[in-house]
Amino acid sequence: MEIVTKRLDGLRPDPRNPRSHGEENMAAIVASLQRFGQAEPLVLQRGTGRIVAGHGRLEGRRKLGWETCQVVELD
Repeated sequence: MEIVTKRLDGLRPDPRNPRSHGEENMAAIVASLQRFGQAEPLVLQRGTGRIVAGHGRLEGRRKLGWETCQVVELD
C-alpha cells in the first residue's frame, strides 16, 4: 500500500456516501485535524478520485483551507 499526496481540488466525494456530519461533529473533526494533523490517509478509488472513506476529514481540511492530503488509492 502506497500513501501519496493529492490536491483536494482533485478529489470527489461519493454522492452515495451514507454519512453526514452535523455542526458539532464537524467542529470535532476540524479540532482534531488542527491538533494532530492528518493521522490517517483518505481512501480513494484510483483513476476517478472518488472518496471511498474520509468524507468528513476532507470537508474538515477544506474548512481549514488546506490544499493537499495524504491518500491511499484502491482499484
